[in-house]
Amino acid sequence: QISTAGLLVGGLWCFCALSLVALLVRADTAIFIGVYSLQPLLAGLAASALAWAYMGRLLWRRLQGFTGDGLGATQQVCEVAFYLGLAVALPT
Repeated sequence: QISTAGLLVGGLWCFCALSLVALLVRADTAIFIGVYSLQPLLAGLAASALAWAYMGRLLWRRLQGFTGDGLGATQQVCEVAFYLGLAVALPT
């Protein structure tokens, strides 16, 4: 199990990474201000969440749970899905 402190540290790292993405998408916008800068970020998060749900269902159906290899594969698939979602939603 993950401790509360570990969860808070993980959440802080995620917030820092997502804030950096928001700044890079629209450099003249402060962190998470403006709908324009949030749209690609939300699209990436939605794609990652869909990939996570799919992988969870697939691994549960095939293995009746998770293994270390399954968790590693899920992380990789979710990361690629996030980047694809972000790229698709970026303005041209």
